[in-house]
Amino acid sequence: MSRPRKCRNVCHFPRILAFAPVGAEEAAPEVVLTVDEYETIRLIDREGFSQEACGEYMNIARTTVQQIYTAARRKLAQALINDYTQVATVEDLSVLFEQSDLMKYCVIIVAAIPVLCIYPFIQKFFVKGVMVGSVKG
Repeated sequence: MSRPRKCRNVCHFPRILAFAPVGAEEAAPEVVLTVDEYETIRLIDREGFSQEACGEYMNIARTTVQQIYTAARRKLAQALINDYTQVATVEDLSVLFEQSDLMKYCVIIVAAIPVLCIYPFIQKFFVKGVMVGSVKG
């Protein structure tokens, strides 16, 4: 039995899911790029992260980042050289959001926003109540 897949942090998903060379036939072979591969390419090549920093950002080991990055670069080279259609998929999103800490933090923030918006308007009533309660007599 294989080890369960570790939850990964992916913050940017591809807006465009398919790329094709200009003038290509519609039946061109596809190269499937996973969300993990897309994110490592974005972080390392576009944002300038090192593989170690990318691993910390995605919450995975550096060696795993290296494997994902190598596979992604190989797929991109294959798509560019052989005029393949390149596709970025979102097939593993269910794994990403099973136990994501990011979702927990979002729920906490959404719950705290109404309190933070209302508190400045009713703060004087809190202060008045504390002052009245502090006076003996």
